[in-house]
Amino acid sequence: MHELNNNIQGTSGVANVRSLIENPIIDTIYGKIVDLELELTRLSKTFKSKHPKILQINSELTRSRKRLDQEIQKEFENLKSERKVLVAREKTLEKTVSEFESDALDSSTKELKYTILQRNVTTSQNLYDLMVSRVKESNILQTSDTSNIRLVEKAVIPIAPVSPNKKRNLLLSMIVGIICGAGLAFFLEYLDQTVRTEEDIALHFNIPVLSVIPEVET
Repeated sequence: MHELNNNIQGTSGVANVRSLIENPIIDTIYGKIVDLELELTRLSKTFKSKHPKILQINSELTRSRKRLDQEIQKEFENLKSERKVLVAREKTLEKTVSEFESDALDSSTKELKYTILQRNVTTSQNLYDLMVSRVKESNILQTSDTSNIRLVEKAVIPIAPVSPNKKRNLLLSMIVGIICGAGLAFFLEYLDQTVRTEEDIALHFNIPVLSVIPEVET
């Protein structure tokens, strides 16, 4: 904007302004002014300054230059308005970017705090589970040890030294020996398959005995 003001006030004037802005109306007016100045230069070689043609061209040049100034000023005001809009938009964008960066930093901080808290919660939960598990194991062991203990009989302090009952042991040994001997004899008798009588023949071979031939000694 400052550059535009300098170009309007400088000697090059309109030509420099046209290089900075694009406006077809300004271009048309500027072209007409150039043509009028050329025509004035050409007529000035023939007519004096008070000649009607010279006066007419000067009048047209004055009107055209005034209109050109008006259009340039209008364009200048438009550019100032656009500049205000752009400045306001730039400030809004800067504020938005600043808020976004602040929110991003705040989000990162919150996320980090959340991660730390979540880790602490997990650690505390693991410690709690371990403690509960140990308490349960302790209760199970305590219950198991208690349930295995039974009071059968109160201990009694003996009055005299305890010694083996020899008579009872001897009697029991004799009874056991008789029972074992009888059992062994019966078992051997059961295993003996020798045929000695008619009943043995009938028992072992399941046939009737018709007669018995006595053994003759020679």
